[in-house]
Amino acid sequence: MEPILTGIIMLIVYALILYAMYKGLNAILGVFALAFLWPLIAGVPLDVLLHEVFEKGIVLTGAGTVEILIGAWFGYILITTGVVETIIRGAAELGGERPTLVAILTSAAVALVFTTVYGAGATVMTGSIAIPILSALGVSGPVAAATFTLAQASGLLMNPILFSIINVAYWKSSLSYSDLYSFFIISTVLTFIVCVIPFNVLKTRRLRRTLTDGGSRESEEVKRMPWYTLISIAIPLLLVIVFKWPPRASFLVGIIYAIISTHIATRRKFSEDVDVLFKSFIKSLPDMSYIILLNMALGVLINGFGQDPVKNSFLAVLGPVIPTTRPLWSTLFTISFIAIPFRGPLGIPGIAPLLLGALEISPLTTTFMFAGFWGTLFTLKSADPTDSQVIWPIAFSKSDPIKHLKTILLFSAIGQIIVAWLAFSFVA
Repeated sequence: MEPILTGIIMLIVYALILYAMYKGLNAILGVFALAFLWPLIAGVPLDVLLHEVFEKGIVLTGAGTVEILIGAWFGYILITTGVVETIIRGAAELGGERPTLVAILTSAAVALVFTTVYGAGATVMTGSIAIPILSALGVSGPVAAATFTLAQASGLLMNPILFSIINVAYWKSSLSYSDLYSFFIISTVLTFIVCVIPFNVLKTRRLRRTLTDGGSRESEEVKRMPWYTLISIAIPLLLVIVFKWPPRASFLVGIIYAIISTHIATRRKFSEDVDVLFKSFIKSLPDMSYIILLNMALGVLINGFGQDPVKNSFLAVLGPVIPTTRPLWSTLFTISFIAIPFRGPLGIPGIAPLLLGALEISPLTTTFMFAGFWGTLFTLKSADPTDSQVIWPIAFSKSDPIKHLKTILLFSAIGQIIVAWLAFSFVA
């Protein structure tokens, strides 16, 4: 079969699977299906499919998976020991009886937490503290959910766990967090200043209500952790950015410090420290299991795409239209926010084949391609009602997916545009 005809059939299969994912097909099944169907359609021999594509592909993301697990473990220890709750409630109390300031400071605390904490469970734990504080100001459910997810997405733009997930899934762990740390920091700061703060001001400027008991006031059972325990949230990032430590070792040091400092603060028994340590790891596993399986599927897809018959067929069709210049890619990453929510084709994992094809033929650097793509995560993690870290805030605040999109999409789009053009002007 001619490569161009094979490529057209592959694209039809791709479109059908994307549609099936849009209608509810599990993304892991969709990616695995693509990973096997494309090589079969392109004529890759069965023994190559089994040994080169599946066997090697399924372990392609193994090293990065360990990093993701350790990072999630660290996050759950911060939640379990009360460090996260102390940060969020403390920030809200600093705002006093000024609703706009309370909203901004609560958002800042949420963003800070998600610079190092990741996962749907972390969203539940953090949101169950922050969203009642926001609701107590008098804002509607959709506004409370949107405020939380905007702040969450802003913090995630410098999250090393999310970096590892994307780096493993699309870039075969070829990048280092320290290569782009300044871009990540600027992305978080700019999106917070340009998107999160104006959103809070716009939605709370007419409020005059003070916090109720359901807001920032601590209940009897909440124990405030001392200042030296709060340092633990910054330790992994400081070690990676300032001292160029590898992420896994940095997270382990953060875990050790968090356990020791909270042990001193609470005077736990050694056996209780052990419980906190290992129960936190166990609690983090459900969050990461989906991501690990998806990364395994993407590893198989990457190896399948790397087979010459598959690659040549795909590029025979899309090669002429895949952008090859920085302005064109930045423009694509600017406008792609319209095709990200509800498992859109330019979200994760829909964009994978386009990126894989572009990386094969593009003269652009992987750091630029990564940085441009990074902005799409702001929309995904703030506005996409099908994302695991957005579903729960919508439900908890008694909003719904359409109301959430209407409330937040403009600000999510602005954030994505900022990151896309920051990559264009800042990343080589």
